[in-house]
Amino acid sequence: MRYHAALRFLLLLTVGLLCDSNCRTSTCYAQDRNPKSEMRLPGMQPGGQMLLPTQWSLKPAGQQLAVGDFPVTIAMHPKSQFAAILHAGYGDHEVIIVDLSKMSIVSRASIPETFVGLCFDSTGETLFASGAQKEVIHQFTFKDGYLAARREIRVAEIKESQVPAGLCVSADDKTLYAACPWGNTVCIIPLEAPDQKKFLKFEDDSYPYYALPEPTNKKLYVSLWAKSSIAVVSLETGNVESTWATQSHPTEMLLTKDQKTLYVACANSNNVSVIDTETGKNLE
Repeated sequence: MRYHAALRFLLLLTVGLLCDSNCRTSTCYAQDRNPKSEMRLPGMQPGGQMLLPTQWSLKPAGQQLAVGDFPVTIAMHPKSQFAAILHAGYGDHEVIIVDLSKMSIVSRASIPETFVGLCFDSTGETLFASGAQKEVIHQFTFKDGYLAARREIRVAEIKESQVPAGLCVSADDKTLYAACPWGNTVCIIPLEAPDQKKFLKFEDDSYPYYALPEPTNKKLYVSLWAKSSIAVVSLETGNVESTWATQSHPTEMLLTKDQKTLYVACANSNNVSVIDTETGKNLE
């Protein structure tokens, strides 16, 4: 499936970037390249080094906590010391809840299938996770580090291949936005009436990855994974007002509190594009 092919590509890309980027910020060790040298299994080593599949080792600064297979997204709880971590690898697809004050895993919840989408609402009482090719979004209640009362919000029928990815809730907690890369859409879901959802359609092969509404809910920023750009959408008209260039493969975004600056993580270039939201120009 195209979705799984994309995951395999991302996994390979992540391994490459880890060795490239972390060598600049951590202690990096090259293993003996003699074909006769013993190959070791990747993972934590007795000396505190992390052995990569490439047989290179990293010894990063700080404290590490082993989680699950292929963690793809972290969502910070808005009011407490917890973080939710989404896993979408070859092992169980799941959400793991970590207590950051103790650096320990509190709980974990398995889901049938997922892909990068994970967010809390502003109260921290509800967590949403992508259901990927199942074409649903999983909704949980959250309390004291535990997830419960899972229910599904249907985005589309399976044959439609929308594949919900990046998720974000409006500031008033009334609307859930789901970017759907393979459908080239963003699904807008009123949480009090999910069946009344509607879709914003983008150009074919745009692959919308993440949708971020302004706090006023008047504009929606959409990262177009395959177009190296951000679409600025009027939520009143549903029209794209402008398109801002970024580095390659824009993914998740963050607005400053004054809404004047947009930060865009760009996976293919290993850079962050910093954009002036008044002019649409790249600042750095």
